[in-house]
Amino acid sequence: MEVRVEVDVTELKAVLAGLVSPRLERAASLALNDTAKAAQVQAVKLVAPLLELPSREIKQSIGLGPPASPSGRLEASVVGSGRPIKLIRFKARDTHGSGVVVRIGRRQETLRRAFIATMRTGHVGVFDRQGAARHPIRELYGPSVAGMFARRDVLDVVTQTMGRELPRKLARQVDRQLRSARGLARPTRGGE
Repeated sequence: MEVRVEVDVTELKAVLAGLVSPRLERAASLALNDTAKAAQVQAVKLVAPLLELPSREIKQSIGLGPPASPSGRLEASVVGSGRPIKLIRFKARDTHGSGVVVRIGRRQETLRRAFIATMRTGHVGVFDRQGAARHPIRELYGPSVAGMFARRDVLDVVTQTMGRELPRKLARQVDRQLRSARGLARPTRGGE
């Protein structure tokens, strides 16, 4: 799942008039990369509570696409990826006789035929039987981070974040490039 946002930059044309290549491309690529990072942070903040998993784990599955570069690609993306998450990660507990209870987000669900088992390898998981016989069994999985990232409510916020942040970050980078082109030092804070 990939999110791309196109922003109308006509408001910034007056500011950009004083900036020419390669500084213009440098400012645009830095702004795009900063915007993608801000959108990634927002996506992680939204998805982590939905799955009730640590943010650091979610961040591993919501990454950034190839970075924008001044010499070529002037686009950035936030990419949700990953496989479904094993049900054991969702606070699974055996009810000893009536299945396994898992909690995904704010919803609790009882899986009647499921059981928690430790394999010979030491792996612990939630399993169920595929037929009437004792074997074969299969491990059960819940939602994926990519699936949660693709939810409309999450994508809407990520898209809004990108649309709001790109003009702001682009103006900042253009200002930095203009100052650099004129040989001006970065302003100090508080008269330091």
